[in-house]
Amino acid sequence: MRTDGLGGGGVDPASQMNVLKSSEELHQWFPFQKNASTDWEARIDSLVETQMRTPRFCSAQKSIDEVQAILAEELPMIYTVSPFSYAAIRPDIGNLRPCVLTPFRLTWNLDELYFKKN
Repeated sequence: MRTDGLGGGGVDPASQMNVLKSSEELHQWFPFQKNASTDWEARIDSLVETQMRTPRFCSAQKSIDEVQAILAEELPMIYTVSPFSYAAIRPDIGNLRPCVLTPFRLTWNLDELYFKKN
């Protein structure tokens, strides 16, 4: 998910806390809430807080995945633009899965990349 001008981009919800958390000024639907207006917004608030307190990325990944699933189901915002982008990487890198939804086009799944044997 990328929210240029709103949250900084990337798939990690930490970069969009100012948009995702229901109490934040840049929350695009029902901004400045004292309490989340829906159960799913409350769940996102909780997941983002949990993810921010989790020191290891692999442990935080469950929270990140659930936030992404909620946003995909509830569609509070519809993202209609993906930028053109180009990237290059060595041919001996395995498990490469380019993604336009993050500024880290080729390395967003860095923990899964490996060098192929010749």
